[in-house]
Parts: sequence; C-alpha cells; structure tokens
Amino acid sequence: MPSTSAPIEPSGRERATFIAVLLPLTPLLLLAIIVVGYFLILRPQFMALRDLRARRGIASEIVGLEQQIAQLGRTRATFEQQLTAKRGPIDAAIPGGEDVPGLFTTLDAAAQRAGVVITTMEVTREPAPTSLKVLGSNPVILISASLRSVDYARLKSFLATVASSSRLMDVLSMQFAPQSLTATVRIRAYTME
Repeated sequence: MPSTSAPIEPSGRERATFIAVLLPLTPLLLLAIIVVGYFLILRPQFMALRDLRARRGIASEIVGLEQQIAQLGRTRATFEQQLTAKRGPIDAAIPGGEDVPGLFTTLDAAAQRAGVVITTMEVTREPAPTSLKVLGSNPVILISASLRSVDYARLKSFLATVASSSRLMDVLSMQFAPQSLTATVRIRAYTME
C-alpha cells in the first residue's frame, strides 16, 4: 500500500521556540525594513522636493538677474545718449588731433572781437609737461601770437574771449608794451590722439 505521508506540522513547542528566537530580532527586522523603505521610497521623494526648491530659488534669481540686466541696458542707453549729446562740446574743447587751422580760426575770431590785429603766429608741438600727468602721452600745442593795436582794455577783452572759447587753452605768458600798443601772448592748447 502506498504510503501517503501527511504534512508534518510543527508542534506547539517548536512554534514557541521559533517565536522565542524571532522575538529579540524583531526590532532589528523592523529597523532593516524601515531603512530599506527609506532608501527605496522616501529618499528619492525627498531629493525630488529638494531639487524643486532649488529650481524655484534659481528661477527667482534668474528673474532678478534679468531685471538687473534690463536696468543696466537702460542705464547704458541713457549714458550713450548723454555722451552723444555732450560729445560735441568735449570734442570742441579737446579735439582729436592737433587741429591747428581751428586754433588759428579761434584766435583770429578772438582778436577781431577784441579789436586787435594778430601780426604773427608761431605754432610748435611739444610733449605734455610732467606736471600734467592726466594728459599721458598726448602732446600739447604752444602758440606764440604777436598782437598790435592793443591797449589795456582790448588786451583784456582778447584774453577774456580766449578764456571763454570752447577750445581748452591756457595763457602761459603775456608781454604788453602799452607805449607801442603791442603784446605777445603764449598760449598752450591741448590735444587727444
């Protein structure tokens, strides 16, 4: 007769021994399940939340930076407009290059306005004085002008006209001979190359 074996069920004593062995290990098993669950389920979710917060912070910084860039663009446009508007007087005060004909014209206009006559004008180009470090390597132009038909009032008028000229010039020296109604004026003009 064939033997059929019935499944063997653990006895109550074996079951109690098994439970007694597992009971102290239960906190460790729960801790292992929690740690594995954290790394598999919760940690990726926390990382995604952290990334979203970082992106939100970056997005607000980008908006702030874009506003600053727009403001800087407006400031630059305003600066360029003002520079363009003021460039004419600046170029007239210190022109690019020597512009000796412009100096002759300016001094001749000052002489005509003052009622004096320029008999001779000599122009020389020299390096900038060391006391004027702001000029760097830009040369200066020295003009020596001889005037006639000059009395004190006309000389004063001529010098005032030169001083009010849009071209930046310094009167370095002046010799006035009231008996002969003549004067010699040395003027320094500036250039930018």
